[in-house]
Amino acid sequence: MKTISCKEAVHFILRQEEGKLSLLERISLWRHLAICSLCKIFSSQNKEINAALKIRKKKQYALTHEEKERIIQTILDDRPEH
Repeated sequence: MKTISCKEAVHFILRQEEGKLSLLERISLWRHLAICSLCKIFSSQNKEINAALKIRKKKQYALTHEEKERIIQTILDDRPEH
């Protein structure tokens, strides 16, 4: 089994989130992460970012009436005079 490059490892890490790695690819990635600290850090940070995005998608963000009015007023105040 050949050792994969960092470029291939990053590609595998990104595909891993979608669950699209074969057994051989998972093993190759595991072996690479065992020896490459930079890719291991990238993998960890990628997992954190994806987890944060999943949480954010679940939340509903809505502006309050006051926030909407403040935005409208800011837009109106910034318009050039005719």
